[in-house]
Amino acid sequence: MEGIRPTTVNGSISYDVQPGTFRRLCDQARTKPEQAHVLIIDEINRGNVARIFGELITLIEDDKRAGAAEAADCQLPYSKAKFAVPANLYIVGTMNTTDRSVEALDTALRRRFAFVEIMARPDLLADNEFALPDLDLLPLLAAINRRLPRPVAAARHCASLRKPSPACPGTGSSRSTNRPWSLPGSSCWASAPSNGQAKRWR
Repeated sequence: MEGIRPTTVNGSISYDVQPGTFRRLCDQARTKPEQAHVLIIDEINRGNVARIFGELITLIEDDKRAGAAEAADCQLPYSKAKFAVPANLYIVGTMNTTDRSVEALDTALRRRFAFVEIMARPDLLADNEFALPDLDLLPLLAAINRRLPRPVAAARHCASLRKPSPACPGTGSSRSTNRPWSLPGSSCWASAPSNGQAKRWR
């Protein structure tokens, strides 16, 4: 939101209140109410979400946004300014469902976000020119996902690409080998790492 940061003027150091990333984005959204603004938080579950959001957990609700019937605001700790979240600001968080920290997500956060599961798309492997020449990855991925007991633990097709794919930014040779690809033991069972089924993959 905001913080105190040192600044230097004519050789003298002063400590001033500076707006943070979220406040700057909100200020920008207020100046352009007709335009949607999106904040994307990658792996949102990695931090202490309840502590990070604080009072924002209430302000980001639809009916608490600026201009809403039940609009709410808060007083910022350093500048003492009143702050509200504009209606044209959208927050998108991504997370890896096999990460154990997902299970510890605050209940208040779960109630304020819509969760959309993005499943693997084996069809992308069919036309991928970078697929392994000596291994048919499409049926391999389908077979792995059939054996996984939880749909949310389904393997991603990006993990099996040897070269970068336009459909999956960030994929590359560091994520695959020329050997048949395998899943790491118990990482697919976020809530049951000792599950006997995990032994079949080791």
